[in-house]
Amino acid sequence: TIVYFSRISKAAAYLLIPYILWVSFAAVLNFYIFLLN
Repeated sequence: TIVYFSRISKAAAYLLIPYILWVSFAAVLNFYIFLLN
């Protein structure tokens, strides 16, 4: 998606970076909560 958006608008591609970081953090957090339960 970032590659597709970067063809249209560089700003739109850069705005997706915090979203990907947050989703990755949430996935890791959920995984560790799953392991601890």
